[in-house]
Amino acid sequence: MIAEPQLAVDEIQGNILPGFGTRCLLLLGLKIEKSVEAAATLSRLAPRITTLRQMNGLREFRRNRLRAGDRGAGIDCLLLNVALAPAALKAFGLRFESIPETPFLAGMAKADLQDPQVAGQPTGWVVGDPEERSPDVFLILASDSVAIVESGAEALVHLLNAGGYRCIYRERGDRLPNNIEHFGFRDDISQPGVRGLLSARPDDYLTRRLFDAADPRAEEFARPGQPLIWPGQFLYGYPTLLDDPLVPGPIAEPPHAWMANGSYLVFRRLKQDVSEFQTFLANGAAQASTGLNRTVSPEEFAAWVVGRWPDGTPVDRSPHAPDPAVAADDERVNFFAFGTDEPDAALRIDGVPRTVPGCPADLFALRCPHFAHIRKVNPRGPTDQGPAAAFRMLRRGIPYGPLWQPGEAPGADRGLLFLAYMRSPSRQFLTVNATWANTANAPEGHGHDLLIGQVRVGSRTAERLESVAVTVTVPGPNSWVIPTGGGFYFAPARSEIAKLGSDPT
Repeated sequence: MIAEPQLAVDEIQGNILPGFGTRCLLLLGLKIEKSVEAAATLSRLAPRITTLRQMNGLREFRRNRLRAGDRGAGIDCLLLNVALAPAALKAFGLRFESIPETPFLAGMAKADLQDPQVAGQPTGWVVGDPEERSPDVFLILASDSVAIVESGAEALVHLLNAGGYRCIYRERGDRLPNNIEHFGFRDDISQPGVRGLLSARPDDYLTRRLFDAADPRAEEFARPGQPLIWPGQFLYGYPTLLDDPLVPGPIAEPPHAWMANGSYLVFRRLKQDVSEFQTFLANGAAQASTGLNRTVSPEEFAAWVVGRWPDGTPVDRSPHAPDPAVAADDERVNFFAFGTDEPDAALRIDGVPRTVPGCPADLFALRCPHFAHIRKVNPRGPTDQGPAAAFRMLRRGIPYGPLWQPGEAPGADRGLLFLAYMRSPSRQFLTVNATWANTANAPEGHGHDLLIGQVRVGSRTAERLESVAVTVTVPGPNSWVIPTGGGFYFAPARSEIAKLGSDPT
């Protein structure tokens, strides 16, 4: 049995681990008006910050109620997490000169994400640029009750406005029916399993283990398709990942003591234009039909672009149509590996043995194209940059805006409030979103990520390998996923928030 580190359950913020997972989130962006007063105000909020221990208990309570048949079970209290921009670190007297993350220090507006620009500045942003719209402090409020989140936000904004802050950004996101995103695809299926213990008990794992001990993957995966990753990939103060995933790497030492048990938060506001996406799918399907000399429907082409059918069925398991049985099976819907065979998996769930059918390799992308979104951002094996697990992030995003309706008038603002925690935005976020999604030759080649990839000039291409190689070309920048804001932040341990206003360490 691999020895795993004990996590600081009363220090780590709960949206980092295990994640809020609620039906709604509300984001507040704050400007610091009076540094000393603002530090004291935030320090007084520290006892209200939701921790890993509290969040794990709340999620377990909700799961137990759901198992007991309470379909309306939810988290009916207000959750709170906090993250700080470099401007806040400076205002609060926290040392940050040795932080190695240039993107965090420079700001997202300066990152090379190929977002549309005019005179070197991003266009169309509603938060994060220019400076007057760039929050110094970023709050995440959450609950399964919209009323609780909204009333909690009202009270907090009143408190903060009287305590040295000015609220410059406020936006709520809500889960859509069947946990889809606005293009109609089921989202949030693939999450890494974080190694670590919740107590001194050697089997008190943060991430539940479902593999039977006799299965050779039992020490590397928590469940089919969910790799176990050392917590230093996401938090300072814990072991990092080596090429051998079973061996703990060096401790991710914090650049400053106050950063221990903390994580970087990446926020990206992405507007989604459903009508433009449907037009793109129709055009792409027509190009593919001509090249392959067979009819490719927009629905099939969309499955290529995403790598899944709308219900979540991976095309790697079912390339020609969605399979409701696979989509409904939590142990099959994410069980595939692209470059290698996955033999049948032996599981033991609540003491009951189960065998899950494996999935053959798709090395040459005959089922799931190399350019498919899920393959571009999570190639599940060795990459041009190192093991794929080294670039995983803890995604905590949520849709915003009204659900799209056919025939609706244009102009509605809807999209994704992308939120993700990691220990290195430059290595994790920028590798995935710039080096992989925005280029045709990485991590496996054969095309851009046609879902989220951005180019300021020129065109994007994607090559489908079938009986013949077919290239689909998309002229011009992405017009269905449009960046409209964002920022890099740091989410410290709760005790470090409580110390604000005292002498920095």
